[in-house]
Amino acid sequence: MQYHLHKSFVKSYRKLPVKLKKIVKEKLILFCNNPFLQELNNHALTGKYQEYREY
Repeated sequence: MQYHLHKSFVKSYRKLPVKLKKIVKEKLILFCNNPFLQELNNHALTGKYQEYREY
């Protein structure tokens, strides 16, 4: 599975406190290992982004 981080996400991520950065990293690792875990609330997007998913 491929994933891409939007540049605005990366910019916002850099501004997060260390505690929140750790949570985001953990969720990203979970997503890479199993993107359909219930706790991630993984769902398809609609409209022009319907080929993408969000968690």
